[in-house]
Amino acid sequence: MVKYNWTEIAGRYSDSELKRIFKDRDVEPDEKVDAVIKELKRRNLISDDEIVKIQDDEAKVNSASSYVLSVRPNAERAKIAAILILVMLGIDIMKIVFDLLQLDLILDIKNNIPVSQQRVMYNTIREFLWAFLFIATYIFSIITFIQWFRRAYFNLHLRISKCKYSEGWAAGSWFVPIISLFQPYEIMRELWKNTTTLIKGYSSEDSERSGAIVGWWWVLFISDNLLSNITSRLEPFYNSVDNLIFATIASLAICVIHIILAIVTYTMIKRYSAMEHELFELEKRSLITDNI
Repeated sequence: MVKYNWTEIAGRYSDSELKRIFKDRDVEPDEKVDAVIKELKRRNLISDDEIVKIQDDEAKVNSASSYVLSVRPNAERAKIAAILILVMLGIDIMKIVFDLLQLDLILDIKNNIPVSQQRVMYNTIREFLWAFLFIATYIFSIITFIQWFRRAYFNLHLRISKCKYSEGWAAGSWFVPIISLFQPYEIMRELWKNTTTLIKGYSSEDSERSGAIVGWWWVLFISDNLLSNITSRLEPFYNSVDNLIFATIASLAICVIHIILAIVTYTMIKRYSAMEHELFELEKRSLITDNI
């Protein structure tokens, strides 16, 4: 391994070069940094008091960082979950267009207007295309949303003494009958309420963070699932033109609810993600300030 006489080398650096190396000391070899500090002191470019203060500040930042690192980052998960919600919204808009075309087709059949085989085939292809896109995106959307949801609840567990449920229930509650009707909502409400309280504890600003959006999100979610289940159970009875018209109109109504739900869910994710980031920065700033 090559050994350098950093003390001699540092003596040949200009003042600006020494300051640059000192500024980037976290990526330089320790021996080189020590030599640069000695040369800076020799040239009266930095004092002993400044060195001590810088070292103390770095130790305090590292101490704060040790806590901050225990809080797992969640911004990327929020971003992915929000993007997939928007993709779902686009697929729902596509479904509205397809349903309107199907409704027009069925009405022509009912009114004895000649309908080509090609037109019927295109309608079938559209329905298969939409079903494939919806199922694939819906599965990934559920996975990414629950990953974000669970990580948010994990971080809340780090910040308060006792949460109402264990971290695992942030994922498991979605799949347990009956419990899935209320527990995810309670966890989301707990996340919103406690995060808002924690932010207020650090900040003197009394900014309003209404949790009403959580209630609207859950009402829309339950309504959407209820209507979807009802219409799916009626499928065996869609054996006449009039019933198919009803089914298509019902599908249009569900799509509208889907779109509203997607907008509310997207907004909720973005707002809570911003709150998480704000709380993280306030905690970090407070830890550093308390140690200085």
